[in-house]
Amino acid sequence: MSTVVVAGLAACAVGIMLARWGLVAVPRRLFAGYPNGELAVGAFEPGVIALAAVLTVLAAGSAAAIARLSGWAVSAAGVLLTLAGLQFANAGVPDQGIVSTALVAAGLGVMCGGLLVAAGQQQLAGRLATAGGFAAGLGLASPVLLLLAPRNYDPEALGPDVYLPGTALALVVAAAVTAMTRPVPATPPTARVWGPAVATAVAVAVLYAGDAALAATVDALRLSRDGLASERRIDFVQDLARYGMLAVAVAVGLVLTGYAYRRGRADLARWTLLCLALAAPLHMGLVRGLYLPSAPYVMLLAAVAAAALGVAATAYADRWLPADALGVCLAGVGIAVSTAAYRLGPSWGYASAVLVATGTGFALAAGLARVLRTTQGTPVDVAGSAVLGLVTVLLAGQALGPLIVEAASSTGYGADLPLTLPGLAGASAVALLLLFGMSRAVDRIRRDLQDEARRTVS
Repeated sequence: MSTVVVAGLAACAVGIMLARWGLVAVPRRLFAGYPNGELAVGAFEPGVIALAAVLTVLAAGSAAAIARLSGWAVSAAGVLLTLAGLQFANAGVPDQGIVSTALVAAGLGVMCGGLLVAAGQQQLAGRLATAGGFAAGLGLASPVLLLLAPRNYDPEALGPDVYLPGTALALVVAAAVTAMTRPVPATPPTARVWGPAVATAVAVAVLYAGDAALAATVDALRLSRDGLASERRIDFVQDLARYGMLAVAVAVGLVLTGYAYRRGRADLARWTLLCLALAAPLHMGLVRGLYLPSAPYVMLLAAVAAAALGVAATAYADRWLPADALGVCLAGVGIAVSTAAYRLGPSWGYASAVLVATGTGFALAAGLARVLRTTQGTPVDVAGSAVLGLVTVLLAGQALGPLIVEAASSTGYGADLPLTLPGLAGASAVALLLLFGMSRAVDRIRRDLQDEARRTVS
């Protein structure tokens, strides 16, 4: 029991670390289609985190020295690397920003890859606790930072950015120590370790090639030949940028979902498609906590309750309840309400924040719990399937960054946002329902064939 509790707390700490130093940095970088927007160094953080995570899973399946370790020990190494990057930011050396960013991103990737390997090494209760803790941590980042921030802006008080990494390291090390009570399962040569790495590399290439092409196209069309820009041209270029970002995100999601379907059929494809739908609301909740902080205690309770209900839905009602589609619908409604909150008053802004946090936490916890619960094979096989969703969230969130900032800060007053982010959520929910029906039909056919075979033998 203590192992399960510690695993859940460590996973929650890892989720907060990823959200604070990984996800929340992405939408701040404004690039294609926005005045004076530059493709900053931080825009490459998602690619580095994603590649580091899948390479960690690959190393756990192919390197004998790492395969014998607990995944929590690998995750602790990632936290240490992140701490080194954060400390290097204050070192006062040339190019410290680039080096610090690279170290932090690589450390976050190793940390998350080790977490997923550790989840695959655990029994069912530990896997569910890890899924719920990680999903809760992603939602808890903003309210925890707000609640723990120094009051009255006291410059001498220690802020949460100072002691959160150390707390996360202590919890992950505690999880590694408690995991030493059971042997680490061996990884046979048949483990499928290369597929996720190759699919991630292709998705990263699609993301950055698409971003570069979109930026070049927008820059070429921004001004007419005489160097002027009419209002009509400006509206056209902004629409092109918005829908171009959506197209790049969908392309990334299709690459990863296509491989997921080959690897695990409809069940695993539901996971990557879910993460594509949740990329925007997950990042939006984090950014909204920075721009429009509201009711941190309510947000904290919503994140914890949603994650717990999502895990429970997978454990007890997975056969008849499409929890992922339900959560995506709630998050999409929250985004749609957010776009109109500036006209309707602050209470609508709070309602949208709660809807986004609840829907995202519920769907993410349910989806990750289902993958960890149903994936067959070695711990590395389980981690390889789960990491595809993490990669989808990172890369799709990068593609949708400026749209997320618009939605989070309610600055998109036109008719475009309701057709982009909520539209993506609605289309994804429909696709998730179709995949849910396909999975149930396949299960029914399989059970009928097994019953028929048993009757024939008897």
